[in-house]
Amino acid sequence: MSLKGNIGILVGEPMPQVQQIIGKILADNGYEKVRFAEDHSGVIDILRQRETDVTMLDFKMATENTFALLDDILLDRHLYRHPILLLGNKAPIGLIDDAMRLGARDYLNKPFTPYLLMVRLEKILFGAPPKVIKRTAKAGTESAHLGEEVEALPAPHIASQQALAKKLFLDGHKLLKQNYPEKALKKLAAAARVNTLFPEAYKALAEVFRSQGDLARSAQFLSKAAETHAWLGQNDKAKEAFTLSCKVDPACPNPFKTVADHMTGHMIQREVARAYEQALKLTPKDPSVRVALSRSYMESGDKDKAAETLAPIAGKGEIPEDMQHVIMQVRRNDTNGAGRRRQRFSMDGIGPYSGEERRRAKRIPLAEYSARLPHRDDSFQVFDVCALGISFKHGGESFEIGQKLSFDLLTLDGPRAKKVKAVVRRLTPLVVGCELVGLNNKQRDAFTKFLPKQED
Repeated sequence: MSLKGNIGILVGEPMPQVQQIIGKILADNGYEKVRFAEDHSGVIDILRQRETDVTMLDFKMATENTFALLDDILLDRHLYRHPILLLGNKAPIGLIDDAMRLGARDYLNKPFTPYLLMVRLEKILFGAPPKVIKRTAKAGTESAHLGEEVEALPAPHIASQQALAKKLFLDGHKLLKQNYPEKALKKLAAAARVNTLFPEAYKALAEVFRSQGDLARSAQFLSKAAETHAWLGQNDKAKEAFTLSCKVDPACPNPFKTVADHMTGHMIQREVARAYEQALKLTPKDPSVRVALSRSYMESGDKDKAAETLAPIAGKGEIPEDMQHVIMQVRRNDTNGAGRRRQRFSMDGIGPYSGEERRRAKRIPLAEYSARLPHRDDSFQVFDVCALGISFKHGGESFEIGQKLSFDLLTLDGPRAKKVKAVVRRLTPLVVGCELVGLNNKQRDAFTKFLPKQED
């Protein structure tokens, strides 16, 4: 029996067809010690034999009767550390959050791909042990999530598999340094088979192929290392591996987008969006990442974020036809909903104003003004302005949320305010909305003078 064959897996699933599918996926990946249960009592009976290392539970089975099955497992003094992977069918996000707070480790939507199931399963088995809460109260009580925090240590046979993977890696790395690439290749490949979530092994394999002049295979394994770091939540290391792979192959895939693409439709939507957000930080000029992130925001009902994400590529022919309605809706709001637009551009953190200062927070259309930014070819036509915020037409040029700007405010008669500091707070296909920050007295006086006074 292989080392993976020693790992006990329980599948709590009422549907025989689903049991067969999961069983085949596990068998194809070397897991031989798999048992099945169709109901609550069957799950508990098997777990009490204490031969199971991880349990996959049907979400409905796990959560019915106020999370009764989760309580029976995670309140047990022998099982409270036991890892549970929930398998649902687009379960309500509130219920998923409750189940995770009560101690479940992860959630997947059915149907899932074999690759995604194995990645999430092996992250639970071979990833860094998380902290878990030793609960003392049942679900539905105020203290259900409270208790002592303890470390979820792996079983000895799982720890031995991790140790074997590390030994194979170190042996292979030593052989590579001694200039025995073929022998190193065998050791490193074995390390990756024992622990598929072992990015250092993939990096070493990339080095083997680089030493043999096979740059294509080298880039392939560097990309695999970057993706594995991303799956493990090691974002900085994923970026480093991506940078290395791009030096070999400029067309290498964005690891965070690869992960998010696998997750789409199968995992909690906010986790998918978080992965795409990391992808956008890594390759902000990639339109496919913007489109994917925008779709993710639309799935979660956040149309404003979806539109902000697409704004920098609006009018460039890179937005799919089925996403055009997102841009069109924002354009209608910009052109026809002036009142709503001004409210939308109100800057966060503005306190209430009264009397003479109140007019300063009102947004005044100022089409005759423009903003001149350093290192930009053209000035930008101002859309509206106040003493606290300004928006201007970006003309298709790229800006980012949170970007810090410095600009001169101009009229035909010359500058009204110089080196005004601002932070980008909002993007639409038409305008950039900025919060003014750190105004000195001269700049504040200039803004106050050119804004027409409004009667309260």
